[in-house]
Amino acid sequence: MNIKTKDLSPVFCWLVKLKGKSRREVAEFFGVKEHTVGEAVRRFEEKGDFGNRRGSGRRPTATADEKQEELEQALAEDPHTRTSSTRDLRLLT
Repeated sequence: MNIKTKDLSPVFCWLVKLKGKSRREVAEFFGVKEHTVGEAVRRFEEKGDFGNRRGSGRRPTATADEKQEELEQALAEDPHTRTSSTRDLRLLT
């Protein structure tokens, strides 16, 4: 079984905040960097949970209906567009 470090964030916080263990002790016990434990604790203090921060992740590129229509029109007008790269499609709009 492969447990990911992000799944252990609640455990890190529980040990540091409620059980009074140092970040170093927790990191050594789980075999992770002290920074990893610190980031988990900081994120919990900042957000109040362990989810992703607002705005994190890749930005959507063509999700709006208008953008979809523009891309479909560009594909319909130029048959060679289908073989072009997505960068070329982005330049069309």
